[in-house]
Amino acid sequence: YEIVSYICGNPEKSHSTRVNGKRMAVAASLHAVLCRLRLSDRSRVLWADDICINQSDDAEKAKQVSQMGLFYSHAERCLVYLGEEAD
Repeated sequence: YEIVSYICGNPEKSHSTRVNGKRMAVAASLHAVLCRLRLSDRSRVLWADDICINQSDDAEKAKQVSQMGLFYSHAERCLVYLGEEAD
């Protein structure tokens, strides 16, 4: 998998995306990341905290955040997204 590091921005989940064949609401910033990193010719396995960690479960978040170093160290690559280009 590749791990995605991105600027979170407004956390309001206002966009819909498909994750493993199921629709999921995500924040605009993560939606932009996923659109930008999508490959047209093949699938890609990405790890993004807003999708992979249950954001409404504080106990799970605490446990998962404490393991972030492992997630990053085991990833094939870390992709950093700082946002769209400015004019």
